[in-house]
Amino acid sequence: MMLADKIKELIQSVINDLMDGKDLSTILLKCQTVAFHLKNDEFSNWLNNEQNGYSDLTNLPNYRKVPASISVGIVGYGYMLNNKPIPQGAIDSKYAHLYEFTVGIPLSEIERIATSDSKSTVSQPINAAYTKVFQEIIQGGDVQEINRHVPSFSFVGILDSFKSKLLHFFLELDEELDFDLDFLNSSNQNKITQIINQNIYAGVVHTGEGDVNANKSTIVGGSNNNVSINDCVKTQIEELINQIEELNKRVEGDETDIAECIAEIQQEINSETPQPKLLKISLKLLKRIPKIAAESAIGVAIEKVIEQLF
Repeated sequence: MMLADKIKELIQSVINDLMDGKDLSTILLKCQTVAFHLKNDEFSNWLNNEQNGYSDLTNLPNYRKVPASISVGIVGYGYMLNNKPIPQGAIDSKYAHLYEFTVGIPLSEIERIATSDSKSTVSQPINAAYTKVFQEIIQGGDVQEINRHVPSFSFVGILDSFKSKLLHFFLELDEELDFDLDFLNSSNQNKITQIINQNIYAGVVHTGEGDVNANKSTIVGGSNNNVSINDCVKTQIEELINQIEELNKRVEGDETDIAECIAEIQQEINSETPQPKLLKISLKLLKRIPKIAAESAIGVAIEKVIEQLF
């Protein structure tokens, strides 16, 4: 078996493992193997940061930033008050970023916290340089410490987001990469980097300033990334969803996975700037679900819709 075939098989294996909810450590080992052969710095760096933690928090992806609450410790004449909550509206809006909990620790540590007591809280100290900001709203005492807090179940969301990003990355990689070319080929390297930027860092490339409105084409894109889907394709997708919902009534199993895929599809087609690639990924995920895969007619209908998304 040639190297390209082995990598393609490994990518398929990662996709299946993610969909089947396999152990994350096993999935990451396979990802390391893929990264070694792809030799793409952006993917390797992202994977390394996720496994070992982010030393530079300025490169932190948005899914690792969690809304937080803030409390302060106060010492006054003859008393001490710990964990006095400070609502965000009480301070100047230019300090709103302080209410964001940045999670730069390794995935293994995130997983440990996510599987701990769901009622526990994770705290993070805020730089003492901001003491004056909070002292201004405290009467009759001195601010000694400032901490931000998030419930531990927030870390479950980070894990889920990582797995979702990884799944979308590999699905697009499987579709976009030219396995007939060397992985170091500039065309393949550019595709990998683009997929990383779009899926992991939500990068958007603007190539112009004009707007383009929808007409009779299936997908109409503008140079400022304005996109719309025509009514015919929307109707096909709605009919497809109706078929699947009827299937759910007749056959048990996979309801949660199907509901999640349908929710993503509906959210995308109803957005102001729907992205064909994201729709294709959700549709492909839907087709892979065992209950859907067993229904050939629905599988054909999904493929017909995918063919019209370009």
